[in-house]
Amino acid sequence: MNANIDLTVKDIAKIVGGDLIGNKDIIVKKISRIENCMANDLTFVFKNEYIKYIDSCKASCILIPEGFLQVHNLNSKKAFIICKNVQLALLTLLSFVVESKNKGIKKIIHKTAIIDD
Repeated sequence: MNANIDLTVKDIAKIVGGDLIGNKDIIVKKISRIENCMANDLTFVFKNEYIKYIDSCKASCILIPEGFLQVHNLNSKKAFIICKNVQLALLTLLSFVVESKNKGIKKIIHKTAIIDD
């Protein structure tokens, strides 16, 4: 999954209703899986099996669930958004991005279109 976005970590935390730890001004360019993320990516962790990737991943921001990690274990070079439900937060963010991109698209049905039952 790679979804292109262009938001600050602060904006993302507000959209998903999460608590931000770290640099609020980081610009996130896309959402990626934790195994292959890059700088300026946002990634997510909601299963214990992915904890091992947190220190080595290159993402600038990681969505993590409440109680998943203690604050003193978090790498200060990354921003973390602590969420009650990471999957719901990710869905909320993706919905926001899609709606934002579709705002300028005019939805019309051509007058010659035939709609069948």
